[in-house]
Amino acid sequence: RQIAETHVTMFWSVQDLYNKTTGMVASCHRFNLVVNRFLADYETELVAVNNLMIQLRHCNNVAILAKFTDLQPIKRNATRWLSTYDMVARYAQIRDAIRVVTDYPIMAEHLRPSAGSVNCPLFQSALVNIGNGDTLTTAEARALKCFEVTSDSDGGRVDGDQVNAKRMKQTRCDYAVAILREGKRRRVSTRTNVSYRALAKLAPPTSNTVERLLSTCKLIMTPQRICMQPANFEMIAFLRANREMRNVTTLIGQNE
Repeated sequence: RQIAETHVTMFWSVQDLYNKTTGMVASCHRFNLVVNRFLADYETELVAVNNLMIQLRHCNNVAILAKFTDLQPIKRNATRWLSTYDMVARYAQIRDAIRVVTDYPIMAEHLRPSAGSVNCPLFQSALVNIGNGDTLTTAEARALKCFEVTSDSDGGRVDGDQVNAKRMKQTRCDYAVAILREGKRRRVSTRTNVSYRALAKLAPPTSNTVERLLSTCKLIMTPQRICMQPANFEMIAFLRANREMRNVTTLIGQNE
């Protein structure tokens, strides 16, 4: 049974096994507390290093870092102060390799939103603004005309033809007759609010699929597959990326 006496007996047995005493355990605990208090003055730097290590543990960054060093990033464990030392020591070991993986200024022209490789910069920036909930410019709103859904002041969605017909009918009425009919009723705004279809917020960047394919290639290119022919490696990579579009029956039919 897991009772207090059982834990005490196990505690003394472990001390006898490793030739330790209770005083040594208490000293280690006090030392842990002192180290935590000492590291409190450097908490900002330690958090920055820990965030860097977390980013380096991602698939893309691990694949790139593996080209320059065999050491893996170590992140901090809040319950083990020794992990803080291991994290800082590992950072000092791979710091030179991290500096190699930097942003090159020559790529700024190609990676900017209005680069020449972007087919429609206005359309792309409009989709980003819709996803972030920002206001669109006139040019961006014109680029997303196909996704536009017109809604009136009551919140109901209507077509553009209905709005135009309603405006023409109002202009045909005599101004004086309209005043007499409405009397002292509060004037209701006829301004229309433009909203966009939900598909506009779900449109992913065109390079996401390609980036995932390249990331997968980095992970499956293990030392065991280095000698594989490029055609065979390409076939495996694309079969892995498109595994949802095929099954065993499809492959059997291709072999026949």
